[in-house]
Amino acid sequence: VGCGAGNAVFPLIATYPDVFVYACDFSQRAVNLVKAHKEFNETRVSAFVCDLTSDDLGKHISPASVDVVTMIFVLSAVSPEKMPLVLQNIKKVLKPNGYVLFRDYAVGDLAQERFSTKDQQISENFYVRGDGT
Repeated sequence: VGCGAGNAVFPLIATYPDVFVYACDFSQRAVNLVKAHKEFNETRVSAFVCDLTSDDLGKHISPASVDVVTMIFVLSAVSPEKMPLVLQNIKKVLKPNGYVLFRDYAVGDLAQERFSTKDQQISENFYVRGDGT
């Protein structure tokens, strides 16, 4: 989730020839970038727009069918009160004993310092990125 331009998608399908990847993002622009990538193939990747705070992932992905969910800089783009909705949505499609791999910003890290010097803070430890996410 939060596929962005596909920086994790395309190395995965290149490395694992039998894997199928669902790539979703809040941004139509990001999904368009994935679909325009030279390695995009609908038999290997399903790319779609999804607001994890309000859209049901189950419309695109069968329940309990996903082995691994990646969330790279996703939770920091979600307001804290909506984070439980995101995690519940992901849980619906994750297989029992599946994995959630996530990376995000940390309090006091360099990225946070960069955001705080610009006019991007919308609440304590919560920032909007330059692309509006």
